[in-house]
Amino acid sequence: MHHGIDISQWKNVVNWPAVRDNGISFCSTKITQGDYYTNPAAGAQVEGARGVGIFTGGFHFGDPDVPVAANVAHFMGHALGFGVLNTGSLLPMLDIENSPNDNIFWNAATANPFVTEFIRIFREESGVAEIAVYANLDFYRNILRPDEWADDAVTLWLANYNGDPGRTDFTHRRLGLHQHTEEGAVPGVEGHVDRNVTLDGIDLDALTIGHLPPPLPCDVPAQRGRTIRVEPGMCLSVLAEQYGVSVEAIVAANPIIRDRDHIEVGWDLVIPAA
Repeated sequence: MHHGIDISQWKNVVNWPAVRDNGISFCSTKITQGDYYTNPAAGAQVEGARGVGIFTGGFHFGDPDVPVAANVAHFMGHALGFGVLNTGSLLPMLDIENSPNDNIFWNAATANPFVTEFIRIFREESGVAEIAVYANLDFYRNILRPDEWADDAVTLWLANYNGDPGRTDFTHRRLGLHQHTEEGAVPGVEGHVDRNVTLDGIDLDALTIGHLPPPLPCDVPAQRGRTIRVEPGMCLSVLAEQYGVSVEAIVAANPIIRDRDHIEVGWDLVIPAA
């Protein structure tokens, strides 16, 4: 289990080394909202977390009254500049929650098509397959239908303030992160802060861009095979011949591959059993 925080403009971090030394290993920073807001502190927050070795990512607060493409464009326009879509960054996250102050309200008819389209456009425009979707327990029980849009490169991030890290009161094969309190205390952060944990059995590397998606829970059979790290000079056709499988099988086992003619050095790829 790894511990993390998520922060916005209103959260003042005054000592990032103290945050790291408290066992915080990942941080997601609010970057944008709709097509009209950008966190003015995002750059400093990302730089501060990344500078002390914390896995750092960014999130977008969705607004259903703004076209999905405009939501994506606004997020990407700033996330790219902050470097939070680079390989090794914490998963980018789409935040789906109501905000009465901003007149943002979701229902099942608006939320699920929005999430589906956001993921599709984001992947097409960014080339990043991995993404997390954040919502609270009520949303996951009554509004969101993750089976419609949560493929093997989507991680569910659940907010359930029960004060019991890792006990989610909700299950899904793509559930990977639990925000267990909004009143956490972390040295180096002024006031309360949201605290999160990865679920047991999920390695933090699996929640970063350019790595494998989180492992399936033990009650879901995983595909047998092996994992290899892409080295200079490797290509899919050579790997397929070497391990006795088809290129198509390797592509199907790795959602990160979007172009069968292009794999990147440093990627971890599943080679399915022959």
